[in-house]
Amino acid sequence: MINVRHLSKHYTSGIVNKRLTRAVDGVNLSVPKGSVFGLTGESGCGKTTLAMLILRLVEPTAGSITIDGKDITRLGKRALNRLRPDYQIIWQNPDTSLSPRLPLKDSIMEPLRYYARVRRKDEAAILSRCCKMAELPESLLGRYPHEVSGGENQRAVITRLLTLRPTLLIADEPTSSLDVLVQAQILELLKRIQKQLAFTMLFISHDLQAIGFMCDRVAVMRNGKIIESGACGQVLSAPRTPYCRELVDNAFRPWRFAS
Repeated sequence: MINVRHLSKHYTSGIVNKRLTRAVDGVNLSVPKGSVFGLTGESGCGKTTLAMLILRLVEPTAGSITIDGKDITRLGKRALNRLRPDYQIIWQNPDTSLSPRLPLKDSIMEPLRYYARVRRKDEAAILSRCCKMAELPESLLGRYPHEVSGGENQRAVITRLLTLRPTLLIADEPTSSLDVLVQAQILELLKRIQKQLAFTMLFISHDLQAIGFMCDRVAVMRNGKIIESGACGQVLSAPRTPYCRELVDNAFRPWRFAS
């Protein structure tokens, strides 16, 4: 499904003394079709930048990105826009993913109407079906984002992407801004929807327990590079590199606070 080869994104800052930041540095990555692939690592390691590169939301400095056999690094704007509905992303904060000026129903239906994928008379049935899949009560559709909870807003975001029936979904820390109980509910929901629709998912998270629950395979990033990858069970139970061992130890060791 996804093949990334020698992908890099470099930024420069400063006018006189320019500084080079290698946000993503020569990444190679393969994500099989229909799988859930995890991406983890500390804050600032390049996970979100890599996600944005894969979707061509930012332009790469070097390298190639192939999705479903299409080299999207070579596509022009018009050809890329035709593929946009098939490649969707869930951002960290659901409250800022929806327009504060629109009720949930209009935010959910906006991309479907923009891409004119269905007839207007079919919209109500599609909306009802997608709300049911995302477990979003239809009684909330007339409310605005500030009138519902973060978990309900995230379900609205999921409902919106379901209307487009994507083949690729990138979930970038989709539960980090939610409380613990709602996090578990959203993870269960995403896992169930992915199995039902069989789309490919790139799941990004700091939470290794969430990675272990959601993913088939996982890659660990550090300083813009992938330093370890493999089957999720193998990487989390027997990491090969000292950095990954430290991540796993800190994730699964009960914290003890000084008295």
